[in-house]
Amino acid sequence: MMKTALALVLTAVVIGKSIAEYVAVNVTQGNTKITATLVSSRVGDISPLSVDINLDTSSVHIKIVDPNNERYEVPYPAPEDTKKHYSTSGTKNYEVNLVVKPFSISIHRLNPSTEIFNTAGQDFSFTDQLITIGSGLPSTLLYGLGEDSAPLLRDMDNKKHTMWANGAYYEQRQGVNLYGSHPFYLNVEAEGSPESTGVLMMNSNAMDVLLTKKPSPSVTWKTIGGVIDMTVFVGDSPLDVIRLYNEKIGKPFLPPVWALGFHLCRWGYNNTGYMASVMEDMILQGVPVDVQWNDIDYMSEHEDFTISPDRFADLPRYVDYLHMHGKRYVAMMDPAIHARFNEGYAPLESGLEMDVFVRNNTGDVLIGNVWPGDTVFPDFLAANTSIWWKTQLSKFSKSVSYDGIWIDMNEPQNFYDGSAQGCPWNDPLEKPPYLPGVRKSSLQWQTLCMTARHHQYRHYDVHNLYGWSEAHATRAALKYQRPDNRTFLLSRSTFVGSGRWAAHWTGDISASWSDMAATIPSLINFNMYGIPLVGADICGFNGDSNEELCTRWS
Repeated sequence: MMKTALALVLTAVVIGKSIAEYVAVNVTQGNTKITATLVSSRVGDISPLSVDINLDTSSVHIKIVDPNNERYEVPYPAPEDTKKHYSTSGTKNYEVNLVVKPFSISIHRLNPSTEIFNTAGQDFSFTDQLITIGSGLPSTLLYGLGEDSAPLLRDMDNKKHTMWANGAYYEQRQGVNLYGSHPFYLNVEAEGSPESTGVLMMNSNAMDVLLTKKPSPSVTWKTIGGVIDMTVFVGDSPLDVIRLYNEKIGKPFLPPVWALGFHLCRWGYNNTGYMASVMEDMILQGVPVDVQWNDIDYMSEHEDFTISPDRFADLPRYVDYLHMHGKRYVAMMDPAIHARFNEGYAPLESGLEMDVFVRNNTGDVLIGNVWPGDTVFPDFLAANTSIWWKTQLSKFSKSVSYDGIWIDMNEPQNFYDGSAQGCPWNDPLEKPPYLPGVRKSSLQWQTLCMTARHHQYRHYDVHNLYGWSEAHATRAALKYQRPDNRTFLLSRSTFVGSGRWAAHWTGDISASWSDMAATIPSLINFNMYGIPLVGADICGFNGDSNEELCTRWS
């Protein structure tokens, strides 16, 4: 008979050799909630800390914060349907054990009996710019922790995975941090057995996740900011864990039917006539095509919300032609806005007037460099930016009747390392005491300064949310334009819950057999992350492809 109540054990003994120096005091317990205060005398530790553990039928939410100083937390909008699915009244198939000295938390599955989460004997520290928490694992069957290019089953042999969104092209993609951040793993607890555990670390700061299998499997999270906000999902199977996870973060959007069809796109359409001729050739050869896409080729000087008057002046008419023949059209938008000051570029002028752009540490608008040249970057976490973005997209839709939007370069990518004005390198945000394993050993490489100011936040904290927040704003703009229609949006950079608003593709892959193979686990992973509408550039993006590769890929 399965136990019907939570078992909570408070002990004061050391289990194994713990590195933790925190001690739990003022512990309170209930059937659905545990609270405690952590104190430490170790130099650098923030003390006291508040611990809140909330117990659901199939999940445990652990939150550890500084009660005396407000720290950054992910500004995550709660899914509307979460309360429908989460319950505290059902049978719990786990028990929680809180050790008071030194502090640790363990979660034990009751049937079959398995320890699925245990911080005892693992690193635990909480300082201003480095938070570390480790946990033992029941097995090495670990999946998730995106985004990178790696086999589906994680290598646990002393491997480090870094989460820091970066869009710069790398010929060797495996083992480097790519476009998005998904700090979630799925652990199948035993070979040949379905019971599985999932863990979400809701934290958007740069982090390393360390995986080890000896002397026993473990995972250690090392993040340079924020708080500990973890949810442990106790599932009957991998599919059950994914269901619980998606109910937590929000279920994916339902795309329009045409978005599931055949899409035609490339970078290098020089003009409308050439693009139309490619479409015509596809139709004549009997190749099915439902949607025509444009990269930034169609723009005037690569500026958002413009059309090249020389090469794509007839684009609006061609899009109408596509619609007459039952096809759809998707246009690309980059987030960076050309910094062409005092020249009447309306999106820039209205954005400056509405104060929507990210600023540097001195309060000036931060200047970066992307395809148009010097650029500024909208702060999509600010409410007025969503209004501005909606206005610009609505105006553009009156010129070109697009059906969907493709947002790229939204890690955000910047061809300067930081900004044109430089970064204040003596600020600890620019050079934190612990540097995760980011590319080029630089948080600023191909992105913004860490001290850059969003309206309410520092870029140091919200960098990994840039594509997520742009997708949120773009989805709202599309729904405003077509309130009765399903929307379609594709985003390169993603975060936890991006699938509520956007699809994803695997980015700038090469025309190679190895990259084709690598996209398969990537597509499976993004289904796990709640982004089921995901794909790869068939035939590859970089380099010359060939007929055999394209045939196998498609």
